[in-house]
Amino acid sequence: MYFNLLCLLIIPAFFFVDSWNKYSKLDTILDNYMKLLNDPQFDEKEWLLQSHERLKDLLKSAKVEDIVIRAERNVAYGNIEVYNASVLESFPSKQPRVSFLTLKLIHAGLGVYKDRMRNSFNPLYWINSIIFFPRALFSYLGMDSDKLATKILQGLWWIALTIGVALFK
Repeated sequence: MYFNLLCLLIIPAFFFVDSWNKYSKLDTILDNYMKLLNDPQFDEKEWLLQSHERLKDLLKSAKVEDIVIRAERNVAYGNIEVYNASVLESFPSKQPRVSFLTLKLIHAGLGVYKDRMRNSFNPLYWINSIIFFPRALFSYLGMDSDKLATKILQGLWWIALTIGVALFK
């Protein structure tokens, strides 16, 4: 009895700790980036450069998409080069337009991790996860969750859940 209860608490606790850990890492990157933008004496620029890949991984884990902007620069003799620039690849940039969008991406990631921390102990979230497990699995694997195969598997899952609930009553 107590073992089953312990198992039921370990899974949400793991999700909470994992989300809190990622939130803390992203918040540290945000704090240092804000110091870079606001403090001309900031001397941890190397740390921010080293955290570039960590930022990309954290935002990818939060499913926050990179933003590509159109940028221009003077080349020579009055000629202008126009190109597409990735906001995340430009990190850490002090250019106002890029830094604004970088902050927007980081705050979006922080919001995702806050929601995940809240949902880790939300019973309705877990019930929804169990009921729609095949759809979540296909989504996690990067496959389209609106395909016919997903819907058929979802129907079979519901039948299996119904039989399982009926047998264990």
